[in-house]
Amino acid sequence: MVKTGVVRRIDDLGRIVIPKEIRRTLGVHEGDPFEIMLEGKSIVLEKYSSLLNLEGLYDLYLETLYEVCGGGSLAICNREYVLMAKGCSISTENPISKDVKEKIRAGEVWLCDPKEPLSVFSSGAFPIRNLFPVGPGDGRPMEGAILLLDNGKPYNDFQICHSLFTATLISRLLKKIEE
Repeated sequence: MVKTGVVRRIDDLGRIVIPKEIRRTLGVHEGDPFEIMLEGKSIVLEKYSSLLNLEGLYDLYLETLYEVCGGGSLAICNREYVLMAKGCSISTENPISKDVKEKIRAGEVWLCDPKEPLSVFSSGAFPIRNLFPVGPGDGRPMEGAILLLDNGKPYNDFQICHSLFTATLISRLLKKIEE
């Protein structure tokens, strides 16, 4: 644990303001959910991703999507990292690119645009053909995305529709979990 030397007081509603520099360094934005934990006498805040609670299910959905689509290169990510990939070897330890994070935050389906290339990582590795956000919606932040990666050939309408269906199904599960 790194001490920052920053001290904050709790207000009358029990709130503490996290300094802007710390929020910027950690990529924390307004509306981001946090899990509050106790560790001894310390309070620990950790970015919350309900996708992590669906680990066994998103594995199953991605595996099924891979089979139904007849292969390809697929991945599912939360707002920070790739959680799992199928059809390619991709790091689950490197942070995803800022551009992918912004697309997830916007919550809009993104289809391949040669004028606006998009890659999983800032290095340009693993170009993305299609991005389908997943999350509870209704004004709450998106949790992640299903990514169809560039495998040298375009995805057909069948594969795109099934990917969108899978993203919608995971989103509805996340919404149910939060209710």
